[in-house]
Amino acid sequence: MATTDTFTLAAGDAVGFKMNEYIGHPGPLAVYLSRAPDTAKGYKGDGDWFKVYQSSLSNKTVDPIQWAPFVGGGVRNFTFTLPPDLPAGEYLMRGEHIALHSASLYEAQFYLGCAQIKVTGAGAGTPEPTVKFPGAYDPRDPGILVNMYWPPLRQYTPPGPAAWPNACDDSTVNVLNDQPGDGDCTPLEDSAKGDPVSSVAPPALPESPLAPSDPASAPASNPTPVLPPCQRKRAFGRERRARQVT
Repeated sequence: MATTDTFTLAAGDAVGFKMNEYIGHPGPLAVYLSRAPDTAKGYKGDGDWFKVYQSSLSNKTVDPIQWAPFVGGGVRNFTFTLPPDLPAGEYLMRGEHIALHSASLYEAQFYLGCAQIKVTGAGAGTPEPTVKFPGAYDPRDPGILVNMYWPPLRQYTPPGPAAWPNACDDSTVNVLNDQPGDGDCTPLEDSAKGDPVSSVAPPALPESPLAPSDPASAPASNPTPVLPPCQRKRAFGRERRARQVT
């Protein structure tokens, strides 16, 4: 029977995810952590989660926008740096890509992969803000319900909380092979400087959720996801599974 290992690293180290296919759709990347009360192996992920990495736009002033994880046809792996002030302990680590190529109501696709990590060091930070899974996202969030194609998308804010500790959004995804992580990470408030760009409203919605004609493929009518925090999920289309942490 296969077993899942817990990967040991220090606060401030670079860590990464490797996928078995390229990220083939536009949309943001994010990584969340949730500290286990005891061991990551026995933790269900029902505690608090906080975001430690985010990558959305490759150039925050270009019009229309460009996606950092989708430059050159998509990346197959990425690294980021754990916050130096991350407290020691065992964590679940959730890597997430949200594909927005068909992001009408209930049509955004979530590709997830999780790992168990043990963090060492003397970090004494207080990760915040925190969210719960399920509950962090709603299908009608502006970063999930997106009009991708016309008129051209000129502004985008990823869903969920800001990345801790400095609200960074990495504009160049760092691949593996010992490349440093987050070297170009820019606080979101700084990225808003310069010429303003107009936002595009999501498509108009009916007052009640859409009723899919195929019950077998219909998403739940409840807008809050019901899957466990690290279970891979999809709206429609192919599912890409993330491999173990590198």
